[in-house]
Amino acid sequence: AKIQAHVKLEKLLIGYDFALGKNRQGDAAYLADLGSEAGYALQKFDSFLAGDAAISSSRVRDALVNGRVRDAHQLLGRPYALRGSVIRGDGRGRKINVPTANIQVHPEKIIPKNGVYVCWAILRGEKYRALTNIGIRPTFTPDKEEANIEVHILDFHEEIYGKELKLDFISYLRDEKKFGSVDELLNQIAEDIKKAKVIL
Repeated sequence: AKIQAHVKLEKLLIGYDFALGKNRQGDAAYLADLGSEAGYALQKFDSFLAGDAAISSSRVRDALVNGRVRDAHQLLGRPYALRGSVIRGDGRGRKINVPTANIQVHPEKIIPKNGVYVCWAILRGEKYRALTNIGIRPTFTPDKEEANIEVHILDFHEEIYGKELKLDFISYLRDEKKFGSVDELLNQIAEDIKKAKVIL
């Protein structure tokens, strides 16, 4: 009824297991009854299967928090994406000749587990190969608790502070790790870049 006061609702589409409200009491039967009073039709969709189980937001979330971005891609029918503004970091990547863009995303978005990912970075409608590190950067800031999202766009050197960047997550490469020296880190990044170029 509150929705009808603001929007002329003609049809409500729900998934096979949708329910809302306290104790999920607002199920399909309840919404259909409400629709007959409020003047909207209800359409309920059957489940879609991936493998032998239904596709659900819980399965997608579980895949992401465990770094299984390929599984999330299969469930969603597209790569999982994060979008955000490029903000200023501490400039450490540029100092070691691996410039990164730090991304600030909406706080309610699901962030894949910490680690290094192969991504497509989409900027101003153009796609670029990229490596994305999610984590605390233990080589430099081991005591940091909140994870950063840092993107190294391959063969790209423009300043893009304040621009919106979209990341399509394609593959999980490896766990985040602490290196004994900057040279060790750079050697690993070089290997990561080689793998990213093969994958993309």
